Amino acid sequence: MRFRFKASTTAVLWLGLGLPTAFSQQRLQQPQPASFQTAQNDDHLAEVTPTSLSLQSRSGRRLTLKAQQHYQAARAAALDHHPEVYASETAKTLSLSPEAAEVFLLRATQEVAAARYSSALCDVSRARALNPRIAYGQTVLASVFNGMRDYEDAFLALRDLQGPEAESWQTIYERSRAELGMGDLHGADQWSRRLLAAAPRDFADAHLVRSQALAIASRSDESHAELILYQHSLTGQGQLGTGLSGSSPRELLKGAGGGN
Repeated sequence: MRFRFKASTTAVLWLGLGLPTAFSQQRLQQPQPASFQTAQNDDHLAEVTPTSLSLQSRSGRRLTLKAQQHYQAARAAALDHHPEVYASETAKTLSLSPEAAEVFLLRATQEVAAARYSSALCDVSRARALNPRIAYGQTVLASVFNGMRDYEDAFLALRDLQGPEAESWQTIYERSRAELGMGDLHGADQWSRRLLAAAPRDFADAHLVRSQALAIASRSDESHAELILYQHSLTGQGQLGTGLSGSSPRELLKGAGGGN
């Protein structure tokens, strides 16, 4: 899936106004400014939702083939950004299978995309209540908390994760956002580096997150270089260099200069 990029007002302000001096502090004491709200949280979450419904509901009733088909159609519509189809297919799925945890998790991802965080929190909580072991439930929960700027709870949701979910770039992205929001110098540096290595090449927010982590560390030139990479990623311009020792293959744009 190719990501649909859209520069948020936040990102434009970052590019136009320069780096806030508050980022020079090693540990930020106040709630973070809007510039910590990244631009692409509507493009990464639906991918981690289960591809099909569980075979059995909590009540023991076997799910119908129709419910499976409607859920898969709803998920495909979410991935392809067709909101009307998604809404229709979600409603049909719930009418046939009102206890399908996967539907509530999928719906939570779309509510995160629309910044309806209270509704998203209700739905992801419902999904986890119906299936405490639902895949990527913690990652979606962390995304909700990050959207609400409740960064410590986002961190706690992800801290003890293990297995495939812990290694997912979507999970690494949410952990990076949490570390940034808490103003943790070491954590922001470590997880933003991991994000650059793990995220798809066209996921522009990886560069925005890395830029913010570098700003916290008062590495202004490198932070500015990452902002240039972010801008180029949004527009699809340039080629990313891969041959510089000590640098992530995502960190340096040919002809742009800067890096780590």
